[in-house]
Amino acid sequence: MVRVLYVSGTSRPGGAWESLRDIVFGLERDRFEPVVACSKEPAWHGSRDGIEVVSIKMPMFRKGKNILRIPRAVGRLRRAVCSYQVSLVHANSVWDVPYALRAAKPLGAPVVAHVRTQTDRNKARKYSLHKSDAVICTSHRAADVLSDFKSLKDRVFYVPNGIDLLRFHRTTSRSESRRRFGLDDNAVVFGAVGRIDRLKGLDLLVRAFSRVAGTVEGARLLIVGDARGKGSSFEGELRGQVEQLGLSKHVIFAGHQDDPVASFAALDVLVMPSRTEGFGRSAVEAMAMAKPVIASDVGALPEIVEDGHTGYVVPDGDVDGLADRMSELAADTLKREEFGRVGRAVAEDRFDLKVMLKRLESIYDVLLGGSHRGRDGAS
Repeated sequence: MVRVLYVSGTSRPGGAWESLRDIVFGLERDRFEPVVACSKEPAWHGSRDGIEVVSIKMPMFRKGKNILRIPRAVGRLRRAVCSYQVSLVHANSVWDVPYALRAAKPLGAPVVAHVRTQTDRNKARKYSLHKSDAVICTSHRAADVLSDFKSLKDRVFYVPNGIDLLRFHRTTSRSESRRRFGLDDNAVVFGAVGRIDRLKGLDLLVRAFSRVAGTVEGARLLIVGDARGKGSSFEGELRGQVEQLGLSKHVIFAGHQDDPVASFAALDVLVMPSRTEGFGRSAVEAMAMAKPVIASDVGALPEIVEDGHTGYVVPDGDVDGLADRMSELAADTLKREEFGRVGRAVAEDRFDLKVMLKRLESIYDVLLGGSHRGRDGAS
């Protein structure tokens, strides 16, 4: 049995945390035993047997900052590596890598760095990614940047986030989901699903939607998610923008929803005009639900959304282009259905959680000397 310690400085809801949850619950448990170290006990702790959680406050790793708290956190992580007899340490994000390296390397445990955000060489050096034993990137863009490091030759792996294709499926009732949000069956519903944050470009979406609503009868915009921290002030700005543009009757702020499947089921089109994006999990989930996606050309979104086949990719910040594509799909039911059908096929082919887990386990096997092969003989 191989124990893997997952280091995550945050347990807040979000794509990175959702993906970590999928990993620890989806590993082949007769070979791998997960232990999670995070700053706060996650909401799902105790919901399933066998997941050990160690609460360790890990402040942001910055030079000259938190000079007392960081060593304490590293010490606690190192003790966890020893007490749980950990064989491998997996940093869940770029920001967790310095902690993982300082805790694991002195004890001889290999470190896997998971890069879920846009990155460059300076950021990679700042967080010591080049010192990891393996780096997993959720986008080709990030993998290309990190492959330039000689120290990482043949140790950078492209593994996109996977999703549970049985959970995200179009069999969920569209009508029931719409009633939940007070939406008419005949409305053309655009939506955003995720946290409310300026980086998600929701102000751009509202501006684009204002042009669509003026020409498309029954157009609605469903915004699902809540604001956190600094995002709270942005939500206030966003609501003010909606009111100023006279869209209060057309835009629904649904808040946080425990079941994202119902949110996607209510939509006709998912729109992601993000200013920055590491991966774009919502795009994959929408495609799995057979929904077309309009996204900006940042992060991994152009790799996920196949322009003209599963939706459209527009230049970052292009409100006119966004509005044009929204209007086009609003007027063409057959195209929406075709994009949705192809999107589901792409999700099945490229973003199956089971396939992602198999790839991840094979990387672990390589780092551990290949002595723990299992699922389908992965190597």
